Formats: sequence, structure tokens, C-alpha cells
Amino acid sequence: MTDRMVIAVDNGRNALASPSPATSRRSLDESKPTHPSTWRGDRGVDQSVEECNEREGKTEEYEFATSGWTQFVILLNRMLLQSWRDSNYLLLRLSMHVALGILIGGLFYDVGDDGAKTIVNFGFCFTCIIFFLYIPMMPVLLQFPEEVKLLKREHFNRWYGLNAYFFALTIARLPSQLFLGVLYIVIVYLLSGQPLEISRSTQFLVICLLISVVSESLGLAISSILNIVNGMFVGPTLSVPLMLLAAYGIGMTGTSHVPLPIRLMMRFSYLRYGLEGIVAAVYGGDPPRALLPCRPPADYCHLREANSIMRTLGMEGVNFWIAMVSLIISFVFFRLVSYSLLRWRLCGMGRAFSGARSPLATLNLVGRFVKARFSLSPSNSRGIRLGL
Repeated sequence: MTDRMVIAVDNGRNALASPSPATSRRSLDESKPTHPSTWRGDRGVDQSVEECNEREGKTEEYEFATSGWTQFVILLNRMLLQSWRDSNYLLLRLSMHVALGILIGGLFYDVGDDGAKTIVNFGFCFTCIIFFLYIPMMPVLLQFPEEVKLLKREHFNRWYGLNAYFFALTIARLPSQLFLGVLYIVIVYLLSGQPLEISRSTQFLVICLLISVVSESLGLAISSILNIVNGMFVGPTLSVPLMLLAAYGIGMTGTSHVPLPIRLMMRFSYLRYGLEGIVAAVYGGDPPRALLPCRPPADYCHLREANSIMRTLGMEGVNFWIAMVSLIISFVFFRLVSYSLLRWRLCGMGRAFSGARSPLATLNLVGRFVKARFSLSPSNSRGIRLGL
């Protein structure tokens, strides 16, 4: 009876929220779930909510009290105010960026303008992409799962739509992230002795900031569907192959000797594009960087010429603009994945992707079947409950 009542009131949405008065006159018989009752031994409220949203593949739109622009402005102001009021967290992030900038800049002090330390300077470039991989992603993996819980309640109450929330979330995170990223880059760029040219320093800054926002987008995609514990496991685990693929083939003459499957996987690692963009900003370009000085105590420096450096690193044909465009595409892709997963969680599988026959709906059904038939029940002393 409870399940039928939940479905009859349209999962808590009253008749005023529906643009069509026919929705409120839906009979209980028409609203009965189409799934067999033997799908789960104990039909809970979660399944009733999902069945309510499926509607046999039909979609229903609900109106809000305010326009999408008003929702966006209010949410943006709220998120910026929340960030400003959390002064301890801002101070912690500021201190960490400054401290790590001084530490990394001191470890690679003045290696960018020394022909005898070219390989060490490449290590500095790789350290920068690792920094902008973990620093933006880890806080998102810890914070965003809790925000999703609040989002589900407020979206269920029809306070605002997901479009307004997601765009406000994207814009609200940019100021602090860009400011702290620029602060770190200025510190390490000057301490490490990189070329003081406007074009090269600007390209270095753009690539590092793009890596930062892509890493944050990857963290959002993970934490949109996983809780804190699982997200903190999956995030660093996915980072390992991304870093390995970014540095794979270094020292080879081009990528022609790399096996084709690995070469294809390298193209899916945005860190590879980030590393190529940073190396192109430091050494590449047209014209390439001038001859590096060979400082004492070294008598001979083999890697003084920019073309020789790029050839040794296996990045002779890299292009800065291709790397930048690839990072922008990666940013858009991970944002779309995050948005899709959030909509899937908020609206149910049927409403999110135009019917119950969508791929994610099928995946959800398979997951529910496995969860119902082969789940580990704490109350079951025999271990595995087969659901027979």
C-alpha cells in the first residue's frame, strides 16, 4: 500500500508542480509498477521511487517557481559565500600551495637554464603535472559526495534544477582554483629558472591550469556516482595508469616503436597531452628555444639544443596547440560525464536518459539484480543470500 501511495502522489511532487492537471488524476491502477514483485524479496522505497520515475519509458517535465537564470545567480552567490566563509579551508589551501611551491622550486632550483641539467628539468615538468593531478582532485573526492546528498534533497523539493546547479558549481570553483594555481606556478617558474619569455611563460601557465580543471572534472565524475570511501580508492587508482601512460616512451625516438595498443591508450591520457604541452612551452615553438648555457663544473653538455632535447625525449613532433585543444576536449568530456551521472542519480534511470531501455538503465537493472540475488546480508548468518 505504501508503494502505491508513493507512486500515486508522483514521488512527493504535488499537482501544482505538474504542468498538466491530468497527472494528478492518474489512478492507482495506471500507476502500478510494471516490474514483477518477485524481482526483490523485500520491495523497498528506493525501488518504488525508481519505478515511479520510469513510467514505462515516458518522461515528465516539472516547472520551477523561478527561472533558470535566477536559480543560477542565487546558487552561484550561495556557493561563493560558502567558500568565502570557510576561511580555514581557504587558508589551508593557500598555505599548501605556497609551501609546496617553495619546496618544489627549491628542489629544482635554477635547472631550467642549465644545459647540464636538462633531464632534471624534465623531471620538474613531470612534477608539475602530478601536482595539478592530485591537488585539485583529492578535495573533490572528499567533499562532493556529501554535497550530492544535499543536492538530492533540494532537487527533490523542486528548489532548483540540475542545469542551474551544475553551471553554478563549475563557475564557483574557478576563482580560487585559478588564483592558487597561478600563485604556485609563479613561485616554481621563477625558482626553477624557466625562460622569462612572455609567450613561453603564458603557454606554461595555460597548460598547467588546464590540467588542474581537467583533474577536478575527473574527481567530480568519480564522486558523482561513488561515496567517499570508494571514491578515495578509485581516484588515486585511476591516476596511476594516467601517469604511466603520460611518461611511457620517454627516451625513444618518437612513438613509432611503442606498441599500437599502448599508443592508443596514451592518446586517452590527458596527462600525456599536459606533459607534451609543458615540454613544448619550455623547449619547443617556432623558433625553438635558444642554445642553453653549459655551466661549470660541466665541461660538455650534450643536450643544449632544443631540437636535440625534444628528439631525446621522444617529443620531436609535439605541438602546443594540439595539446591545449586536447585538454579542453578532456575537460568538456569529464564535465559531461559528471552531469550525466548526477542526472541519473537525481531523476532516475528512466527519466534521465529517455526511457528504460537506455544503456545506463540496463546497467542499473543488472546492478539491482546482482545486489538482490548475491548480496552479503549482515543479518544472514550463512553468508550469501541467494534470494530463492
